[in-house]
Amino acid sequence: MKNLKNLILSIFGFSNKETNGFVLLSIFLILLFFISITIRYWQPGISNSHAKDQHLLDSLMSILNYSSHLTYKNSITKTQKQLHPFNPNTDTPEKLMALGIDKQLAYRIIKYRDKVKKFTTKKDIQKVYGVNDSIYSVLSPFIQLPEYISIEKKYRTLHTTTPEKKHSTVLLIDINTADTTLLKTIYGIGSKRAQRIISYRDKLGGFIHKIQYHEIVGLDSVTLLKLEASTEIRENFKPHYIFINQDNFEKLKSHPYINYKIAKLIINYRNQHGRFSSIDDIKNIKIISDSTIKKMIPYLRLD
Repeated sequence: MKNLKNLILSIFGFSNKETNGFVLLSIFLILLFFISITIRYWQPGISNSHAKDQHLLDSLMSILNYSSHLTYKNSITKTQKQLHPFNPNTDTPEKLMALGIDKQLAYRIIKYRDKVKKFTTKKDIQKVYGVNDSIYSVLSPFIQLPEYISIEKKYRTLHTTTPEKKHSTVLLIDINTADTTLLKTIYGIGSKRAQRIISYRDKLGGFIHKIQYHEIVGLDSVTLLKLEASTEIRENFKPHYIFINQDNFEKLKSHPYINYKIAKLIINYRNQHGRFSSIDDIKNIKIISDSTIKKMIPYLRLD
């Protein structure tokens, strides 16, 4: 029974009271169903009441469906109508409830932040019991927290001097020139991971932002923290460019941000419209998403 209640809680986001009611109503309906079958079996003469019994059963099922859907609907539909930007780290339960969030869920959010830890990213709110994927998809655009925590901020203290160590300095590794030997001096990075970093860097044409470290396959969150804290991207660094007016199909599709399909689109555009007159002309290829274009542009040149 406990497992059944936990399953219902996880699916519908009910409170304990609502879950108990749901279970009792379900048991009642099941009993009613079997009683109806038993009566018809032992008393065939009343089979003409089948339509009425079925109508009653359908009515009860409608009540059950409405009851099971009510909390979910209140958590999603009602919230959509009332939502505005909010911060789960500072807002009171009353403010959260004013958004349309269920009272018990609002208090669970407050309890989590006060007794467990504050929320650092939007996705952290999913750690609160009752915030399922559907609720999160509605709340997410309005949560005044970053999509991901700035790892650089976490480790900023490693790169600043203190009164006791005024003359100490932290030497950062230039990520765009480092070899495997140098990368392996970073805690958590062995030969394989160092080679993966360099391999991706070479395909990319060099890193222009530390957020690109997250695109490297095989690096866990702890290793990413250490990599960001121990490396730098020099201000005067210029990546290896892709020349969209002259590079061939094979060269284009070798870049991580230009797959087979995008490479074909670029080639087709050149064939149909001639040379790109500016980098922004790449935006004329509507099939390429804005997010992909934004990542591509720093690596593109005309000639």
